[in-house]
Amino acid sequence: PASGGADGALLVELSELLPNPASPDTDASSEYIELVNNHTGVVQLAGLKLVVGPNPSPGNGKSYTLTDTTLQPGEHRALYITETKLTLGNSGSTVQLQSPTGEVLSQTSYDEAKEGQAWSYDGTAWQWTASSTPNAANILATTVSPNATTKSSTATKKKTSSAKTSTK
Repeated sequence: PASGGADGALLVELSELLPNPASPDTDASSEYIELVNNHTGVVQLAGLKLVVGPNPSPGNGKSYTLTDTTLQPGEHRALYITETKLTLGNSGSTVQLQSPTGEVLSQTSYDEAKEGQAWSYDGTAWQWTASSTPNAANILATTVSPNATTKSSTATKKKTSSAKTSTK
């Protein structure tokens, strides 16, 4: 199995965000950032960082460093605000998954978050969906027109590819 840092962590991506939970859920208890392991082996997450803010970068934005946690192949893991203390702005924000050295492994940005809708990645693009699926594969149901700019970045050992999509 892949262990930690350099090899396995590069195949972990942001998968879903819930910035504005619907009542009776609250921002203070139900917001989450979900990761997915797209690797064929177990991946160690220790040292990876989630960074949230209008312009996150190393040393900029609020961050949470993951501890000794693993993800099984294909596993989705929702990290709730109660654990991370990371607030997802209802009026928009950027979220990054960074390596321990600050390299951006995965990133997404969104604008106005509608109540109860999740910002989800379908493997190609990010979009709003009425069906939040923490700790499970994303379901894109009754989507709304996204008003956001998204940048997904997946890095491998020797090659980095980036795609930037803007939908307004």
